[in-house]
Amino acid sequence: PPGASPDFGDISLKESNQDKAGKIVGLLVGVVLLFGFIGIGSGAKAEAASLQSSLQWFLVLTVVHLLGNVQAVRQLEIKQIPTSTEEAPKRSAHLLREMFLPKGYP
Repeated sequence: PPGASPDFGDISLKESNQDKAGKIVGLLVGVVLLFGFIGIGSGAKAEAASLQSSLQWFLVLTVVHLLGNVQAVRQLEIKQIPTSTEEAPKRSAHLLREMFLPKGYP
């Protein structure tokens, strides 16, 4: 049945790729914000304005990031762990291997 034996290696690989893609998108957004909206100026007045704008964007993006994480966690369906040993599912002896290596890996 689906989900009876999840492919943890595949899940780990997909998570790693999503993390890398997120970092690249974040870097591109940062560069666009820096050059398009924040600006880089010379002189004390321009530097103060740039710092103020940077802090404002940092706060806005932090709130957006936190809201995105909250929404992602709300999508999870976490099942309660059985309290008795009879109800607990049998654990594989190779749990770590299953978690980090794709199925069929020698």
